[in-house]
Amino acid sequence: MNHAGIAVEERRVASFAGGTDEQLEPYLSDLKVPILLDEDLIVWDSLSILEYLTDRHPEGNGWPVTGVPRRQPHRASAEMHSIFVALRNALPMNCRKRFNGFSISPEVKMDIEMVLALWRF
Repeated sequence: MNHAGIAVEERRVASFAGGTDEQLEPYLSDLKVPILLDEDLIVWDSLSILEYLTDRHPEGNGWPVTGVPRRQPHRASAEMHSIFVALRNALPMNCRKRFNGFSISPEVKMDIEMVLALWRF
C-alpha cells in the first residue's frame, strides 16, 4: 500500500506474544496476518488483499500491466500461495526457530525446484 501511495494506518501485532490471539480474534482471520480493514469490510490473506487493492486502486499497479503476460504473475502468486506443501511443512516461515541440521526429503527438493522454475519466467 505504501509502494502504491495508498493511505494506510498500520497496526502491528506481535506474533508469539501474550495477547496476540485476542487482538486478532475479532477479525475472523484464523488468527493470521495480514488483515486489511476498509470501512466495514475485512479482507485477510495476502493474495486476497492484493486482488482487492488492485481492483479498488488500479492506479497503484498491483499487477504488471506491460511486459510479461498478465496471467504469469497471477499464476505465480497463486502457486506460491497454495502449493508446495512439503516445503511449507519442512521449512515453515518462523524466523525465530533455529534449525540445527535437517535433511531435505525428495518431496521438498521437488518443491524447491518448482519454486525456482516458477520464478524464472
